[in-house]
Amino acid sequence: MTYHASSSRGLWSENRSFERLPLRLTIQLQHPAGPQLAQTRDLSLGGAAADVDTPPPLGTQVNVAMDLGELGRLDVLAVVTRVEDVVGLHFSGLSVDDYLALQTFLGRQQPSA
Repeated sequence: MTYHASSSRGLWSENRSFERLPLRLTIQLQHPAGPQLAQTRDLSLGGAAADVDTPPPLGTQVNVAMDLGELGRLDVLAVVTRVEDVVGLHFSGLSVDDYLALQTFLGRQQPSA
């Protein structure tokens, strides 16, 4: 995803570079207020939208952890880009190995044509 500063919808406006896949996945957010669990609504190589009981403030850096099954655990830095009906998370620190693991995981979640 490419984000530009200032938007009426949140901190960033969105020009999506990655397709979002509707996917319910439990993730853990670690931020200054402490750890909390969240449930994704969708996930992509660039970020996620998640339901969170008490959302972190807009612009907060969070560590996102998720289980990718046999591909292992993914830990990635993200920025909160939206706090409305869902929390928008923009991944900002994917290593090449994490990117490839997430790409493989997402590819396995899509229905066969």
